[in-house]
Amino acid sequence: MKWNCIACVEDLVRPAELLGAFPVPLLTLVGEPIRQGVRQAPLFEPGAGLPTRLVEYGGQRFDWAEFTRLAYDEEHSSWEQLNFSLPEPAGAYLRTCIAPGTLLLAVEMPVWFKAWCNEYAIDYLDLRISPLRFARDFYVAIDTNCAALYERIEPQGVLPEEVALEATAMSASALKQRWELDRRGTYAQDLGDTLIFIGQTSFDAAIIGSSGRHLRCEDFTERLRAIVRSRPGYRVLYKPHPYDDGFAAQELQSLASIIDRPIAPCPNNSYQVLCSTSNVELIAISSGVLQEAEFFGKTVHWLHEPLVPLAWPGERARSGHYLQVHFQELLAPSFWHRILDPEQAAPRIPRLPALAPDHGRELLDTWWDYSKFKLWQRNFWIEAFERSGGGLLRQRVAALEAADTPIGQAPQAPVEVADERWSRCLHEIQARIKAQPQQFGRGELYQAHEAWGVPGQRPTLQRIEAYQLQAWLPAHARVLDIGCNIGMFGLALSTRIHSYYGFDNNPLLIDVARQIASVREIGNCHFECESFEDFSLHNQGRTFDMVLSFAVHVWIGMTPGDYARTLYGLLRPGGLLVLESNRLDTNDKDFFRNVRYFLDEGFDVRFCGRLKDDGIIERGFYVLAKEGPC
Repeated sequence: MKWNCIACVEDLVRPAELLGAFPVPLLTLVGEPIRQGVRQAPLFEPGAGLPTRLVEYGGQRFDWAEFTRLAYDEEHSSWEQLNFSLPEPAGAYLRTCIAPGTLLLAVEMPVWFKAWCNEYAIDYLDLRISPLRFARDFYVAIDTNCAALYERIEPQGVLPEEVALEATAMSASALKQRWELDRRGTYAQDLGDTLIFIGQTSFDAAIIGSSGRHLRCEDFTERLRAIVRSRPGYRVLYKPHPYDDGFAAQELQSLASIIDRPIAPCPNNSYQVLCSTSNVELIAISSGVLQEAEFFGKTVHWLHEPLVPLAWPGERARSGHYLQVHFQELLAPSFWHRILDPEQAAPRIPRLPALAPDHGRELLDTWWDYSKFKLWQRNFWIEAFERSGGGLLRQRVAALEAADTPIGQAPQAPVEVADERWSRCLHEIQARIKAQPQQFGRGELYQAHEAWGVPGQRPTLQRIEAYQLQAWLPAHARVLDIGCNIGMFGLALSTRIHSYYGFDNNPLLIDVARQIASVREIGNCHFECESFEDFSLHNQGRTFDMVLSFAVHVWIGMTPGDYARTLYGLLRPGGLLVLESNRLDTNDKDFFRNVRYFLDEGFDVRFCGRLKDDGIIERGFYVLAKEGPC
């Protein structure tokens, strides 16, 4: 072998909590295949920075604390500022610890370390999970500064034609899945003409700029505005990173401010987006999704540059560009034999027997959005659930529901009873409901309030959290609640809104709402017993900042298009509609499909999701915004 030893090295600068889960597992994974392939085990000592056994090959013992002291100076006060260059004293110290003739093996080697290796003629191999993550298993991207290593890896490299075949196979599967979801009315969203911004985590090394700080969308304000202006009529959506660290909400808000228009979260997973037949274009600072998108024929807009630029067999070798090999090659002694020491006798076992698809994903338990593509509404997994007791569970739940047994409710929060008057009010309300059983509520009130001790089928505070109303609710809003039941949403939000108008065609429920408002001294909530038709007749021209339509549209008797048009007229420009379905499995199967009528009317999607707040009935919901400033 050309080298005296192979040393596994860690990122000596980046904080441990930001390194991610790959370096130690991947370096552990390749240790035995390398040993069998070249009859010499790589030196690896997790947590030491550099292996202490390097002293046996002429290096000084590495002191990580001393290296850190030398690396950080007035110009380099953070790991981001060290990403591209290392201060000379730290580089000189590192040179005493790594002797000539050492091959460094790293996972996600930083730019400064590669530059140092080039300066001191130290060969390296840098391994990463490829940004192309839609194949049957991971590709591993490999970069090296050694021409001989590159030439030996190149024949094992993945060809673009293979990647294109994998993309075609995924597209076919995704189209079949979409057909199934459309048939059930559960497809996330038709994309149409859409620009989608692909988010990244706040600490992603891919978005560190040459200035030594993480780039943000504000750094590309004019570019973003130009892209959006060049696509008139396109919706703009935001796709958060699958492992979002909480940064997505801040980035979405910044983007909306830059382009001066609302941006809704994209409910589709990455591979639904890439496989979509719609006219979709992607924008990102430096997300690998854009590299994937090119194999699906999507137009992409790079604001920065890819962290892992790819090379292909047959092309001229370029510094910093990565060849890709199949994940199974990492486990093959024959692969390491061919690239590290082909003159030596071949290993006894060239490779493990054929590995199953997703072997690498399962070993590292890392899926990104591929798990959603693989599992979401797939018949095999549905059947597995049903055959493993899920079918019996469904029957049991149905039997309990038919018996009006209130199961699955969230635990009630401790209640502080304000006074005897409130206790008496609750007792009276429960007695009235018991004397006049209602269609909804399973023998109790339909709407509960956990903190006030009001029992019921659907916990209001839990629903407010699920819809994220605290985030969407405009300050001092005027709120309309269609089919308000006992008006618990208005009562619960009364301290945060200007006024609330709730109506229902059930006089008992309106009486209860007024009774609660009176006892709790809530003066900004108004309740009327009337039909939707009566309300429309008596309130022509009246508009609101927010309209609540919870599980009522199937009872109103209007087509989805007419209902969307009517609600659009009830909102002020920039106003919000919170639209909730009835039962997705019975009387509202087309809920998600019918949202197109609202989009056609001029609404934008801000948020959507599903909930099963009573533990039994699954419902969908949308938060929709009327175009125009608030």
